[in-house]
Amino acid sequence: MNKKILTSITIAFVLAVVYMTFMPTSVAYATQYGNKDSSDLETFWYYSEENLNVAAMKESIASWIAGADKSNPVVIAVVDTGVNVDHEVFQKTNTLYTVDGKVQGYNSFVSIKNSGITNPTSEQLAYITDETSNSHGTAIASIMAMLIYELGLQDYIKIYPIKATRNKSMVQDIQSSNDREKKLRSFPTDAVVGALDYVKNTQDTIGIDVVNLSIAGYKDTADGYKKNGETFRSLSEDCVIVAAAGNENDPSSTNPAYPASLDGVLSVMAYGKDGNKTQKSNFGNYDVTAPGQDIYVAQGNSDSYAYEDGTSMSSAFLSVISAVVELREQTAKSGKNSIDIAKHLIASSRSTIISHNNYNLPKFDSLASVQNQIIVEYVAPTGLQISNDKNIGDNSIIYRGEYDSVLFSAKILPLGETDPNLLSTIRWSQTELLSRPVVDEEGNQTGTEIYDGNKVELGTGESINYIPNVNGKYRITASLTVGETTIEQSMIITIKYVEYSSVAGLIEIKPVAGEGDTLFEDGAIYEYSTVTFYLAGAEGLDPTVDIKWYVDGELAHTGATFTYNVGMMGSRTITAQYGDYRVLEKAFTFKVKSGFLRPEAWISFTAVVGALAITGTVLGIVLAKKKAKKA
Repeated sequence: MNKKILTSITIAFVLAVVYMTFMPTSVAYATQYGNKDSSDLETFWYYSEENLNVAAMKESIASWIAGADKSNPVVIAVVDTGVNVDHEVFQKTNTLYTVDGKVQGYNSFVSIKNSGITNPTSEQLAYITDETSNSHGTAIASIMAMLIYELGLQDYIKIYPIKATRNKSMVQDIQSSNDREKKLRSFPTDAVVGALDYVKNTQDTIGIDVVNLSIAGYKDTADGYKKNGETFRSLSEDCVIVAAAGNENDPSSTNPAYPASLDGVLSVMAYGKDGNKTQKSNFGNYDVTAPGQDIYVAQGNSDSYAYEDGTSMSSAFLSVISAVVELREQTAKSGKNSIDIAKHLIASSRSTIISHNNYNLPKFDSLASVQNQIIVEYVAPTGLQISNDKNIGDNSIIYRGEYDSVLFSAKILPLGETDPNLLSTIRWSQTELLSRPVVDEEGNQTGTEIYDGNKVELGTGESINYIPNVNGKYRITASLTVGETTIEQSMIITIKYVEYSSVAGLIEIKPVAGEGDTLFEDGAIYEYSTVTFYLAGAEGLDPTVDIKWYVDGELAHTGATFTYNVGMMGSRTITAQYGDYRVLEKAFTFKVKSGFLRPEAWISFTAVVGALAITGTVLGIVLAKKKAKKA
């Protein structure tokens, strides 16, 4: 071979190696989806530097990703119409949440119909399958899958499908195909709230970090969402909640979208290729705008794709970036919570403004969100908010035995804007409230006044477990001291015994467990047995009040329980009287049967008969032998 040619080839090879070694990494995860490649910025226009700036995000992520934990991925819940898990986009990107190789998910609509499916096996995936004609949930999840994979984070961020709509089998009786489709695409408020409850209840197992709600309802659903506003706000302390602003081209002032308009929700509008608000996107007092025009999405069950518009797509992008920031903060062990992250995403998007109808709409800045550190500026606490897990209100009565315990919790106001470390310094106390007469100068009583009695410290922290087992009127107080300022919030409760008249019809005479279960199987008991009776349903009554026990109308005992030897065969009727109230109408009647019928008695009888038979036989043999000798 000509030496010049060989030299040229060698040089070219070396240059190629050098180029491959030092080439830019912006398309390291470029992948073919259908007939489109993710490096094609005409199709994936929103990946460009002017928009999501994926290439720069990759470089930023590369500086800290080595310390991330693959065994504890950040999880995005996609609350939608389900996901077609067999679509190639999920097979290629490996971004769905799995356990032992099986895709996991949940159906909140089925759950509210008392048929909850938790962590379905592969045979149960029908419960999370996307059965809508436009594959809405699949489309949203595919946007996330492609972006997660493009960023090289498929091992660190996973997608968890939660279906909040009906299954196709539930709408088969609807004649109109259009009506069936509407049902399949509708999101009942209780199903959406049920999805959030599931997210909350699985924090210790699945640990969902971001909730995507590409859902928008208006006046017909506003009341339902407002009624459950606390569910959203409370969950926002554990997860970043992202919701679409909707596609009616309406301002928030006249037609607000829900759940996007609720406190604790990060709301997303849509902008298009030209950098302006899209034609249909709602606008107004929502948080940010993100790409929402000609978004390349998966459709159907296998390898189909299409282009879609809308704020549903915009929210998907924001959910992924929220997860990236969450991953960064977890890796850094910064202690930043979901409220901090949501505020950071909004604060990072103030540099570019899209103007529309006198509204300034912030353009989402993904690179600033991923690149910049979270700077939290806390405000001084202005108050406290007390709640409890039993929904007990101020000046309420708690009856003895009604609750074993009550969990009281406190939040610092304004919510989400104060130092979360202050929660651990909240002090709880109980003060007994006593009353005394008020008398005038002549010694006449003119009324009563309430004064503070004994005060007991209950503990410190965001919550305390309170046991309401002593009668009285009490003030439960949460107090917080910051510097020289102390703020307090209290609620008053009264603990008392249950009024007999309110439970008289529910009280029943029953044998103590373990005795009645065995001795009264057929409504009868063996003679001379001993059994103890008690009043079921009387646990909250005053235990100092006498209970009189009667057998066939005759007083037999006084006390909380009655231990009785039933004596000989016959029938017995047990009644009881609480204090001076009339005798309980519900009596306990049973029969006393012969002790000879006991199984153990029959065994003894058989043994005796057998012994006698053997003795008789032996005696007969002996007598026969004696008789034979005499003969």
